[in-house]
Amino acid sequence: MVHIISLLKGKQLIGDKAFLEAYTRSGIGEVFWIITDKCNLKCIHCYRDAASGRRCEVSMTDSFHIIDKISRLGRPLIFISGGEPFTIPYLTDVLRELKNRGFRVVLSSNGTLIDENAAEHILEIGVDYVALPLYGGELFHDCFTGVKGSYSRVMDALRLLRDSDVNLALKTVISRSTLPNINYILNEALNNDVKILYLCDLLPLGRGTYLSGDVLAKDEWRQLLNKLVGEILDYGYDVEIDVGLHPSAAIYILRELGVNVLSTLSKASSRLAPEGRGFISIAPNGDVSISHFLPHMKIGNVLEDDLGQVVNHPLYKAVGDSNNLGGRCGGCEFKYVCGGSRVKAYVYKGNLLEEDPTCLID
Repeated sequence: MVHIISLLKGKQLIGDKAFLEAYTRSGIGEVFWIITDKCNLKCIHCYRDAASGRRCEVSMTDSFHIIDKISRLGRPLIFISGGEPFTIPYLTDVLRELKNRGFRVVLSSNGTLIDENAAEHILEIGVDYVALPLYGGELFHDCFTGVKGSYSRVMDALRLLRDSDVNLALKTVISRSTLPNINYILNEALNNDVKILYLCDLLPLGRGTYLSGDVLAKDEWRQLLNKLVGEILDYGYDVEIDVGLHPSAAIYILRELGVNVLSTLSKASSRLAPEGRGFISIAPNGDVSISHFLPHMKIGNVLEDDLGQVVNHPLYKAVGDSNNLGGRCGGCEFKYVCGGSRVKAYVYKGNLLEEDPTCLID
């Protein structure tokens, strides 16, 4: 993920500090924990093809065992995701244990199961951020998620959490279908005191395989970044723009605004492409991989292996070494601070070490 506004303003987010402290200690600064594959929505872009009929998750006892394992790394930044985390009955127990141990926790939910009781638990436990999805207005959002009424429920959750003073992020997927809705999504973020707007490039995996024609071209991404960042800076909006699956977005916008790229990014906590550089993903069955987008790129299992040793896995080390990159990424002056999306190199080129074909700095 790329925090563009913070980079431009020379700020460090608290989550970046947590990442750096744990990364310095153990080599792992961020853990993306997919706590369940079960989901009550049918989003057409879902890279995991999550569904209501599927249930893959460990027990509460094993979840606490996983927290024990993670604790030995220091206190890396924790993302809890799914599926839909609120489909598991012991979610609040897991969140409470993580916070009791001093972790910074981001909870990513589709929002449809967050009622007043859940909102009170989130506030009482002290979850640091809750990320909710928004793809457009009611008709579009419900069509995109495949469930009528999902828009009204996520908006109810957004307002409940806002009124409870919980830190909020809005997440959306960037595609040709959602692009016309960006102004609407930004306005909802501003109107509801959302701190972070997460924009993730559409990836043709899972159900998203059928949306390959909906992927934005490079020029469309550039125009979007110019518009959004320009508007936020011009009007002084208090919202961060976080870009997923597009590490080159930071380099592109820094150059557009005349900022020294290498000087600015040399102060970042890690390479923009996170794979092999302090980031690990834990699947519902405990498998550890280099990315939640590529769960088959397994480097261990948290229930069986020492998490501190997964960073020594040959695959993890190879993908994290920018000297191994091929194609344009291998010859790029920014390869040590960017690295290109290793996920996209694999999805589009079939090789984790190939160039990122969606790079915005042609």
